Amino acid sequence: MMVSAVLRNKRVMLVWALLIVGLTAAGFATAFVGLIVVMPWLAYSSWHAYLETLDSSGWPELPIARPGST
Repeated sequence: MMVSAVLRNKRVMLVWALLIVGLTAAGFATAFVGLIVVMPWLAYSSWHAYLETLDSSGWPELPIARPGST
């Protein structure tokens, strides 16, 4: 599913990849001090971008067991 999301958004993914490479290189260039800020920010933003990319509207609804019901 993620492969199709990447293929449908090639330009956005290319820009995102370049941002990751550039920010990581900047973190390395600052004697790894910049990575203290860059890596948590990249992880947080990547996770939220991943969640926004998924379209769960077509997924079947999972049954939720309610307390007291059999």
